[in-house]
Amino acid sequence: MKENVVKKKNIFGIEKKISQGVARLVITFNVILGLLAAVSNYYVCSTSVQSVLDEAAHIAANLVSASLEDYVAVAYETGSIARLADPTRAVEDKKAIIEQRVSDHNLTRGMVLNAEGIDIFTGEDYSDSENFIHAMAGNTYISTPEYDTDLRQTNFMVSAPLWEGGIPHTTPIGAIVYVPNGEALNEIMRSIQVGDNGNAFMVDSEGITIADFEATLVGQENLIEEGKQDSSLKAIGKIVEKMALGEDGVGICSYDGVRAVR
Repeated sequence: MKENVVKKKNIFGIEKKISQGVARLVITFNVILGLLAAVSNYYVCSTSVQSVLDEAAHIAANLVSASLEDYVAVAYETGSIARLADPTRAVEDKKAIIEQRVSDHNLTRGMVLNAEGIDIFTGEDYSDSENFIHAMAGNTYISTPEYDTDLRQTNFMVSAPLWEGGIPHTTPIGAIVYVPNGEALNEIMRSIQVGDNGNAFMVDSEGITIADFEATLVGQENLIEEGKQDSSLKAIGKIVEKMALGEDGVGICSYDGVRAVR
């Protein structure tokens, strides 16, 4: 009975840690959803538009949150596997564990970084990456998505500590890093439609686009900064600035020659 109680406490502790990790990611990311809908009668239907945008935003936010939570949970669980923390285990055995989770959760690939930030499978150095730095501090982390022009896809990484002995809340001795499907967040944006011409995109706290219907804009577009340089984008830049601060509301502007509600 006592052993069962201890196991339950450990399970609850891990679940709490994952929840806290996701909460930190949301706070750090400050991910705000923006919806761009071409509307010809804004002043007449602003209340209706606000309702539609709010509902669509909540749907997308919940989908994004669920996806991020799944990624974090997989990374955190992997970092609590004693076999991966065991220095006497063969690299091939550890690779098999990672590959199994990559397959089970439809991820692109996975890495185990040692205490120096070196991937034990490839020898690549990730010691300067935010994912490794945060993991060694005992935190889960999701990097800002960016579009890779060479690979023609969006990339981001999810990391968690590799705990000493596989025991959570002890000492991080490395990091578990997964690379999800780069198009996952973009696909969520593509699944959200508002009317005939509406689409969704997501920005971080700096106003950088981190998910969009058009993948090439991810990590490249910052409408706040572009609005400061281009007078034609000033109105939409101001709206995105409010988005990045987490404010709600509806604004009106022109984008690519189209009068739009934002």
